[in-house]
Amino acid sequence: MYSGQHRSTKNSANSSDKPAPSQFAPRGFVVQPKAEEVAPQQEQTPESETQQEETKQDQGGLIDFSKLRPRPSPARTPRLQMKLTIGQPGDKYEQEGDQMAQDVVQQNGSTVQRVQPQEIGKKSATSLGENELMKEELEFGVHQQTQTDLVQLAPKKSDYGTFEDKKYEFIEGNKKVDFELEFTPNDKADAIKVGLTQDIKNIQGGNIQAIDPNAATKMTPEGYRIDRVSNARNPLYATLPEPTSDADKNKLAAYKTTDFWGQHAEKGDSGWTKAILKDKPTVDGGNNSSKEFETTALAIDGKQKDTYYGSVKWGWKKDASGKVSLVDFDIVSMGKPSKNFIAAAKKWNAGKTRGTLVPKADGTKVYDGSLKEKFTIDTKTEAIQKQTAAANNIIYVSIEVISEGTNK
Repeated sequence: MYSGQHRSTKNSANSSDKPAPSQFAPRGFVVQPKAEEVAPQQEQTPESETQQEETKQDQGGLIDFSKLRPRPSPARTPRLQMKLTIGQPGDKYEQEGDQMAQDVVQQNGSTVQRVQPQEIGKKSATSLGENELMKEELEFGVHQQTQTDLVQLAPKKSDYGTFEDKKYEFIEGNKKVDFELEFTPNDKADAIKVGLTQDIKNIQGGNIQAIDPNAATKMTPEGYRIDRVSNARNPLYATLPEPTSDADKNKLAAYKTTDFWGQHAEKGDSGWTKAILKDKPTVDGGNNSSKEFETTALAIDGKQKDTYYGSVKWGWKKDASGKVSLVDFDIVSMGKPSKNFIAAAKKWNAGKTRGTLVPKADGTKVYDGSLKEKFTIDTKTEAIQKQTAAANNIIYVSIEVISEGTNK
């Protein structure tokens, strides 16, 4: 799921121009609402702080994420979340994207079993944060080493620029995919800043899988969601958790990027810099598993603000025999991305970032790092999600208990 120097450029006069009407993207992504996490209510003394820390360590652990749900939001106005461009249904570029995606699947001769997603909890509360990204998940369990596939690097052109896979290969004994994408806008791109974002469909052992309880609320029935960690508010890839100023908190372009994950493309006096996306998704989930991505370029400042500039597909898959292969890197859309991406964008726009979690049922088991049961918790227990971990085709959430119910 990255390199190059991020360069600041002089803002064009276009940055203050009113965006031109566009059939491709009449409204944009939003910053997700953010609700409070519940904090422990206890008078603090040096002794009590030490005891509380020891208690938290005892009460922390791993829980099968499907056993948790987001706690209903507190009765206060949440902070807004950035929305993604949706566009009018049935427009030229949406139809084109869907047809091209269908053609690509038929050419590959590959299919992914469509199954019902796991039970989805209610819309969640939230805490602001970012780039732990799902690439910093805890991982335990054995990864099967199989054949390594190499994909020939070749640029793909849309109507508004060129996508090029600078890196695309298995690494670490087929445990990860090292992917680096560059997008260079062309003369038709009447903008001054372009960002990249992508959706993901994650199949583990033949089943649609989310990464945590909040991500499940922002996933379509077919398993597509915007590829951001559940505490991220900005849907653009590689963006930092906070904007340059509080006044710009709801503007996509106001959030800076980190070179570790990529950068936006910017137009200056000497032309365009490149938009960059760097990703290293894990290869996990056993046989009949896959992670498939559709990455799209989006104008986020300038006359064509909120216009999509095309999309490409990539990812990995593991068949029933355990053989892994890379998804062919190819163009999906010349402009607006596919219906699956747009559906994922709608789910993002209706969602919130993560916050406090509660069990769905009494007697929910909490495990240690070796997956041995530590204790159980009831529906009155509240916890904060820390990280996620994968083992035996199950996603576990690492939690910190912040309000006790009945722990046994």
